Amino acid sequence: MSGTKEITVRLLMFAAARELSGVSETTMKVPSSCDTEALLAMVVKQYPKLSSLVEQLPTVLAVNKNMMPLGEKVVLKEGDEIAVIPPISGG
Repeated sequence: MSGTKEITVRLLMFAAARELSGVSETTMKVPSSCDTEALLAMVVKQYPKLSSLVEQLPTVLAVNKNMMPLGEKVVLKEGDEIAVIPPISGG
């Protein structure tokens, strides 16, 4: 992928995502054309324990503190902050 421009985004992991990944915060370099769906796939590849969480339950992403509706894709920009928020059960 020579010539592909990369950007750096900041990831915040919450609840079960933090427990399974072992990190609460990190940065990732991603292609400049990366969207939220592709980012989530990259995160799961880097942190394989997250796959069971993401495959079984709808995981919400927040970009710059704005919750993204499930299934909505947003192209990321340099310095974006993405929060991985798994569903929280309760009752």
